[in-house]
Amino acid sequence: MVRDAAFDVAELAIMTFLQAKAYGKPLVLLPARVGPARFQHQCIVYNMERGPLTPADLAGRRVGARAWSQTTVTWVRGILAADYGVDLGRVRWVTFEDPHVAEYRDPPSIERAPKARTC
Repeated sequence: MVRDAAFDVAELAIMTFLQAKAYGKPLVLLPARVGPARFQHQCIVYNMERGPLTPADLAGRRVGARAWSQTTVTWVRGILAADYGVDLGRVRWVTFEDPHVAEYRDPPSIERAPKARTC
Protein backbone atom coordinates (compact mmCIF):
# COMPACT_ATOMS: atom_id res chain seq x y z
CA MET A 1 0.00 0.00 0.00
CA VAL A 2 2.67 2.53 0.98
CA ARG A 3 5.19 1.71 -1.75
CA ASP A 4 2.79 1.49 -4.72
CA ALA A 5 -0.47 3.12 -3.53
CA ALA A 6 -2.11 0.08 -5.13
CA PHE A 7 -5.40 0.24 -3.18
CA ASP A 8 -8.02 2.81 -2.32
CA VAL A 9 -8.34 1.47 1.26
CA ALA A 10 -6.10 -0.99 3.12
CA GLU A 11 -5.23 -2.28 6.57
CA LEU A 12 -1.94 -0.74 7.64
CA ALA A 13 0.10 -1.12 10.80
CA ILE A 14 0.30 2.06 12.86
CA MET A 15 4.12 2.28 12.68
CA THR A 16 4.04 2.01 8.90
CA PHE A 17 1.36 4.71 8.75
CA LEU A 18 3.37 7.05 11.00
CA GLN A 19 6.52 6.55 8.93
CA ALA A 20 4.59 7.06 5.71
CA LYS A 21 3.23 10.36 7.03
CA ALA A 22 6.73 11.42 8.08
CA TYR A 23 7.84 10.91 4.48
CA GLY A 24 4.89 12.86 3.06
CA LYS A 25 2.77 9.97 1.79
CA PRO A 26 -0.82 11.11 1.07
CA LEU A 27 -2.51 8.72 3.51
CA VAL A 28 -5.38 9.40 5.89
CA LEU A 29 -6.02 7.29 8.97
CA LEU A 30 -9.64 6.13 9.15
CA PRO A 31 -11.24 6.00 12.61
CA ALA A 32 -11.90 2.26 12.43
CA ARG A 33 -10.24 -0.47 14.43
CA VAL A 34 -9.93 -3.65 12.38
CA GLY A 35 -8.56 -6.06 14.96
CA PRO A 36 -8.75 -6.42 18.74
CA ALA A 37 -6.21 -4.69 20.92
CA ARG A 38 -3.56 -6.98 22.34
CA PHE A 39 -0.58 -6.86 24.59
CA GLN A 40 2.72 -7.46 22.78
CA HIS A 41 4.50 -9.13 25.72
CA GLN A 42 4.00 -12.61 24.26
CA CYS A 43 5.68 -11.65 20.98
CA ILE A 44 9.24 -12.41 22.04
CA VAL A 45 10.39 -16.01 22.35
CA TYR A 46 13.68 -17.84 22.82
CA ASN A 47 15.13 -21.32 22.50
CA MET A 48 14.95 -22.94 25.97
CA GLU A 49 17.64 -25.44 24.96
CA ARG A 50 20.18 -22.61 25.23
CA GLY A 51 19.52 -22.32 28.97
CA PRO A 52 17.84 -19.72 31.17
CA LEU A 53 17.49 -16.23 29.77
CA THR A 54 16.15 -13.02 31.28
CA PRO A 55 15.75 -9.61 29.64
CA ALA A 56 18.90 -8.48 31.47
CA ASP A 57 20.83 -11.18 29.56
CA LEU A 58 20.06 -9.64 26.14
CA ALA A 59 23.09 -7.32 26.13
CA GLY A 60 25.43 -8.56 23.40
CA ARG A 61 22.96 -11.19 22.18
CA ARG A 62 21.54 -11.38 18.65
CA VAL A 63 17.80 -10.76 18.61
CA GLY A 64 15.95 -11.49 15.37
CA ALA A 65 13.08 -9.34 14.18
CA ARG A 66 11.09 -9.33 10.97
CA ALA A 67 11.81 -5.64 10.31
CA TRP A 68 13.22 -2.92 12.57
CA SER A 69 10.37 -0.55 11.78
CA GLN A 70 7.58 -3.11 12.17
CA THR A 71 4.92 -2.28 14.78
CA THR A 72 5.30 -5.42 16.91
CA VAL A 73 9.07 -5.15 17.30
CA THR A 74 8.67 -1.45 18.12
CA TRP A 75 6.34 -2.44 20.98
CA VAL A 76 8.73 -5.22 22.07
CA ARG A 77 11.68 -2.80 22.17
CA GLY A 78 9.63 -0.37 24.24
CA ILE A 79 8.53 -3.10 26.65
CA LEU A 80 12.08 -4.40 27.06
CA ALA A 81 13.39 -0.89 27.77
CA ALA A 82 10.53 0.48 29.90
CA ASP A 83 9.44 -2.62 31.82
CA TYR A 84 12.77 -4.46 32.13
CA GLY A 85 15.43 -1.74 31.86
CA VAL A 86 17.12 -3.30 28.82
CA ASP A 87 19.69 -1.02 27.17
CA LEU A 88 18.53 -1.48 23.58
CA GLY A 89 21.82 -0.13 22.22
CA ARG A 90 23.64 -3.13 23.69
CA VAL A 91 21.42 -5.68 21.90
CA ARG A 92 22.48 -6.94 18.47
CA TRP A 93 19.32 -6.58 16.35
CA VAL A 94 19.09 -8.73 13.20
CA THR A 95 16.31 -8.09 10.66
CA PHE A 96 14.95 -10.16 7.80
CA GLU A 97 12.89 -7.67 5.77
CA ASP A 98 13.23 -4.21 4.31
CA PRO A 99 11.21 -1.43 5.92
CA HIS A 100 7.66 -1.13 4.58
CA VAL A 101 8.27 2.55 3.75
CA ALA A 102 10.92 2.60 0.99
CA GLU A 103 12.44 5.94 2.07
CA TYR A 104 13.06 4.79 5.65
CA ARG A 105 16.55 3.53 6.47
CA ASP A 106 17.31 1.25 9.39
CA PRO A 107 19.79 2.62 11.93
CA PRO A 108 23.39 1.72 11.01
CA SER A 109 23.68 -0.64 13.99
CA ILE A 110 21.02 -3.02 12.62
CA GLU A 111 22.32 -6.22 11.03
CA ARG A 112 20.56 -7.79 8.05
CA ALA A 113 20.25 -11.58 8.08
CA PRO A 114 21.56 -13.39 5.03
CA LYS A 115 18.92 -13.63 2.26
CA ALA A 116 18.58 -17.41 2.59
CA ARG A 117 17.53 -17.18 6.25
CA THR A 118 13.98 -16.58 7.44
CA CYS A 119 12.64 -15.41 10.76
